[in-house]
Amino acid sequence: MTIHTADIPGYHLTYKDFFNLKAVYKNTHKWLSENSFKDDYNSTDYIEKRYIHKESGGVYEINVVWKASREYKSPHYKIECQIEFLLIAGRQEERVIGGNKYKGETGELNVFITFKLKVDDKGAEKSPFLKKQVTPVLNRHMKEEMEALQEYAYKRETDLYNFLKNYLETMQAFQPQEQLFHRKWDDV
Repeated sequence: MTIHTADIPGYHLTYKDFFNLKAVYKNTHKWLSENSFKDDYNSTDYIEKRYIHKESGGVYEINVVWKASREYKSPHYKIECQIEFLLIAGRQEERVIGGNKYKGETGELNVFITFKLKVDDKGAEKSPFLKKQVTPVLNRHMKEEMEALQEYAYKRETDLYNFLKNYLETMQAFQPQEQLFHRKWDDV
C-alpha cells in the first residue's frame, strides 16, 4: 500500500482584541462536526492532541492542537485537518459593550490552519501483474482525483478560515455562553 500525500497552503489568523476563547473553541468544534471531520475513533470527542497552559503573574499562554480527518468520495481519499490555537499574553477581563457587561479574554490569539491530503493507491503494487498493468492507469486516475481533492480541500480550508475570521470580528466572539449554547455544551 502506497500512500501519497500533498499539503495544501495553510492559513494563519491573528486576532488582538476582546473575545471568549471557550466560544471560539466550541464554534470551531461545531464547524468541524458539521463538515464531517472526525478523530481517529470516528467521533469528534478526541480531536485534541495537545493542550498546554502556562501562567505567570496573571498572564497566561495557551497552546492547543486539534487533528481531525474526513473521507472524500471513498475511504482511500482523506483530508486531514490540523488547527493550532495559540493565545499569547492572555488575561481575563470584563468589558461593557453596548450597555452589557461581558467576561472574556484579551491577548493575541493566533490560529494556524493546515490541511493535508492522503491518497491510498488501493494496494495495486502487491501483485506483480497488477503493478505492471494497473499502476499506470491508477496513476492517471489518481492525478485527476488528486487535483479534484486538492481543490475541494482548499475550499474547505478557506471556509474554515473565513468562518473563524468572521466569527471573531462579530459580536458573537464575546457573547455570554448561555446565549450561544444549549446546556449540553457545559460538559464539553
